[in-house]
Amino acid sequence: MKNVLDKVVYKIEKVVEVDCNQTLKIMTARWYNLGPHEYMRPCINAEIDCTRKKLANALIVDTSQATGVFSQEDQQWLAEYAIPELAKAGLKAVITVLPKKAGTLLATMRWKRNGSQSGTDYLEADSLQTALDLAKKYTK
Repeated sequence: MKNVLDKVVYKIEKVVEVDCNQTLKIMTARWYNLGPHEYMRPCINAEIDCTRKKLANALIVDTSQATGVFSQEDQQWLAEYAIPELAKAGLKAVITVLPKKAGTLLATMRWKRNGSQSGTDYLEADSLQTALDLAKKYTK
């Protein structure tokens, strides 16, 4: 999928990289470490901005290689601000590629639970390719 992406939206080496394929209208956030507090909000704000500009209808959150968890404070911000803002901006789906680490998996379950009431579909996938196939259903 990487070779068809048009634009890097946000990138911190060894932490997270967000790309936006403006043709497919799919953003992909590849998280490698959910722990560093200082990067989470700027990253998700970049995703919100991309969605507001109508560059993406679906967001794939690839946590398959991720370690760590978002802080309690960041989880609360995600639930109270980011998830509603993404929905308000028009995001139709968030597809999480599930992590291998148990602790990280619990964190992803939390944002799915919080997001399920936002009007945006929150789905899970076992691979990036499966997530891409799901996301394409929301880009028409």
